[in-house]
Amino acid sequence: LDFLASNLEDIRATLGGNKDGEPFLADFDNTAAVPSPPAEDNPSQPRFLQRGRLTLDFLRHAVTLDGQLIDLSPTEFDLLAYLIQQAPRVVSPQELTINVKKYETDEWAANEAVRQNIYRIRQKIKEFNNDIDIIRTVRGVGYTIEE
Repeated sequence: LDFLASNLEDIRATLGGNKDGEPFLADFDNTAAVPSPPAEDNPSQPRFLQRGRLTLDFLRHAVTLDGQLIDLSPTEFDLLAYLIQQAPRVVSPQELTINVKKYETDEWAANEAVRQNIYRIRQKIKEFNNDIDIIRTVRGVGYTIEE
């Protein structure tokens, strides 16, 4: 019974205060844990990037096609943005993996990961306009954006 009472005291001290009655988190600065909002004006990157009928908004992390919002995941958005920024250059799946996902992997794994994401981007764009295929596959090399 003394063991349980001792443990209960330790739990109360941890949750509500120490053995001297001071709150456990009294010195914790809550403002330090709150991230500062992103800077709205980053001079190194414009807020909008347009390619044909697609517009990317980097501040809102949004893509529109003819003014209609396309719901892309963060990875899909970053892949599309990178391809548009590098156009008309052909970008390999490994380069996309390194620069978008920030890790290196073997050629097969990079091809599979990027291929699946490119497929989803194409499907989401085709939901709004079936005639558009902005991403072109260069077999054995990578992907580029159509002019």
